Amino acid sequence: MRRRELFVRILAVVAGVEVAVMVLLGFLGLPEGPVKNLLDAAILSALSAPLLYLSVVRPVTRRLSERAGLAKKNLEQEFALKAYAEKLERKEAAEKQARVQSQRLELLGRVHAAILGESDIDTVLSDAARDICRVLSLSCCAIRIFGDPDKTAEHCDPGVTPVISTLAPSRYPPECLASFAAGKYAVTDGFRTSLCCPDQEGRAARSGLRAHLEIPLRHPEGLVGILFLGSTEERAWTEDEIAAAEAIAGGLAVAVRHERVFHSHKELAGRLMSLMDNVPGIVYRGHRDWSVTFMGAQIERVTGYTAEEFLSGAVRWKELVHPEDLDALKKTFREAVRGKEKVLRSRYRARHRDGTYRTLADRRQIVY
Repeated sequence: MRRRELFVRILAVVAGVEVAVMVLLGFLGLPEGPVKNLLDAAILSALSAPLLYLSVVRPVTRRLSERAGLAKKNLEQEFALKAYAEKLERKEAAEKQARVQSQRLELLGRVHAAILGESDIDTVLSDAARDICRVLSLSCCAIRIFGDPDKTAEHCDPGVTPVISTLAPSRYPPECLASFAAGKYAVTDGFRTSLCCPDQEGRAARSGLRAHLEIPLRHPEGLVGILFLGSTEERAWTEDEIAAAEAIAGGLAVAVRHERVFHSHKELAGRLMSLMDNVPGIVYRGHRDWSVTFMGAQIERVTGYTAEEFLSGAVRWKELVHPEDLDALKKTFREAVRGKEKVLRSRYRARHRDGTYRTLADRRQIVY
C-alpha cells in the first residue's frame, strides 16, 4: 500500500468518526465543557480504533506478510538454485576428472600396447611424447633413453625451445643421476621446488617453461632414461598428474627393456640359425605327431626336400621312413618315452626326393 493511499485512509477514518461523534453529541445536547470533551475523545477513540485496524492496519499487515512470504520464497529459491549450481559444478568437476582419468588410462593402454606390438622403440617414444602432451595439456614432452647411442623423442609447442639436448647423462652431476636412480623425481611449478642439481630450474627457464617435471625411467637393471614434462603456464602439479607421469615412465622403461631384450634375442636367434644351418647334419624340432616346428637348411641336402615343405606340412617325416624300419622306430620311441629317457639314438632308412633311401643316424634330445 502506498503512503499517500495510507494517509488518505487514516484521514478519512478519523474525519468520518469525528463527524459522527459531533453529530451524536449534538443530538444528545450536552453543554460545552470537560465532560463533553472527555466523552468526545472516548467515543472518537472507541470508534476509530477498530475502523483504523480494519481499513489500515490489517491490509498493511497482510501486505507485509505477503511480501515477507514472497521474500522468503525468493530466498529459498535462491538457495535452491545456488545448491543446484554447486551440485552441477561438482558433477561437472567429477565428470571432467573422470574424462581426464579415462584419457590417462587410455594413454597408458596405448603405451603398453605399443610395448607389446611394436619393436621399433623410436616409434614408441615419438608417439608417447605426442600423446603425453595432448592428454596432460603440456607445452613440452621430451624422452631420452640412455644408451650407445642415446634414443630421443621430443614434442613441443611452437615457440618452446627444445630441451632434449640438455637431458644427456653428461649434463647431470653424479649426485643427480644417483637421485634419479633411487626413484626421486625433480619438480618446479612456482609453488614448490624439488631439484637434485642446480641446472634443472635453469633448463626449464631457458625454454620458456614455468613448471616442469623430470621423472626417471627405471627398471631392475637401473636408470635407463629421463621423462621431461614442461608447461609454459605456472601450475601446481597434482598428485594424480605426478602418479600418471610415473606410471607412463614405468611403461616406457618396460618398453626400453622389451626392445633391448627383443634385439638381444633376435641377435642370438640369428647366430643359432646360422650355426644350425651350417652344421653337417640336420637340426630340427619334432613332436609326437611327427610334425616339426623348426627345420635346419641342411635338410634339403639330406632329403631333397626344403625346410619350408616340412614346416608347412606338405612333407611329413613319417612318410619318408622306410616301411620296413617304421614299426621298429615307433617301438624305440615308445620305450624311450616310457622310460623317461632324455636322449634317444636310432638308425633307419629315409627316402630321398629322387626315390633312393639313405641311412640316417638320429640322435634326439627328448623334452617332457
